[in-house]
Amino acid sequence: MAKDYLRMFNRFFGNSNRMASTYKPVFLRALLDVADLDGTRRLAGERWLERKDGKLVIDLNFIAARFAKYYWDMEYSFRLRQSQDRQDANITRLVKAAHKEGDKPPTIEVMASEEMDEFRKRVIKMSIKPEVLVHLLTDMKGLYVKTGPSTIQLDDDIIEFLRGHRVLLKQGINNVLARYLEKLNRMTPQITSKIEGEPTGRKALGSIAQEKMKKWQDSRCFYCEDKFSKPHVDHVIPHNYVFATDLYNCTLACQQCNCTKSDMLPEKDIFEKVVERNRGIPQCLKKFKPGYSEESYRLLFDTCIKEYNGDEFFTPRIR
Repeated sequence: MAKDYLRMFNRFFGNSNRMASTYKPVFLRALLDVADLDGTRRLAGERWLERKDGKLVIDLNFIAARFAKYYWDMEYSFRLRQSQDRQDANITRLVKAAHKEGDKPPTIEVMASEEMDEFRKRVIKMSIKPEVLVHLLTDMKGLYVKTGPSTIQLDDDIIEFLRGHRVLLKQGINNVLARYLEKLNRMTPQITSKIEGEPTGRKALGSIAQEKMKKWQDSRCFYCEDKFSKPHVDHVIPHNYVFATDLYNCTLACQQCNCTKSDMLPEKDIFEKVVERNRGIPQCLKKFKPGYSEESYRLLFDTCIKEYNGDEFFTPRIR
């Protein structure tokens, strides 16, 4: 039986170059979470999972919470284009309608909460049911059985297969997503890292680099030039775009400038100040980031404008 499931996934991975959207692999990623149903940790939305006669009945709310979380992150954390169509896909329209300007994407716990009941219902009705639930079975017949208006059923042997091969299957699904998204977001860095989900947090710049930077800036905010006592490390080109913490792209800023700038690019003249600073610290850049190139850094800035930032730039307050 395990060999049959392995052939099923291999067939799906092998045919993935014909995908017209990311719906199917994202649904599989959400479904893969049932492999964690072993009692060692609590799953968000576990109330939607029920064992019956050696089978697992899954309410589609369990899938919808994870399905929507992925698209919410891709839209508002990383701004990755998900479809070849000029018009937004249904799930993207739903996320945009529910998102509140300035808010971060909700956690999976929030997505599985009662406050998101109506949103999940719309996701199931407008996206999961018409665009993936039945269509996925044409590629993966026998993966699950549709048992009700909003439930599917998995045999215990497929759950054991998912549990035993979880890491490999997740890597395969993420590879499918990355290859597809790279075609649509050609200049966006670190796509593979961005789609892996559940980030462990940003890498710290390091105390030695921060102390050097503090001296270069005379303990003043790089943007407004006010003195600071507890500086914040700011990513000049937003972290959610570069998805890395490197000395050449960091400055120390006061809390107000750091929070106001948030995920925006600074104005061009401020970026030029960063480039000029980098010219003056070649040995530090060589130590902390071998291979730094001013030309590549400028290209990264320009592509961030086109693919992520848009036409709104950060301007520091006037002293």
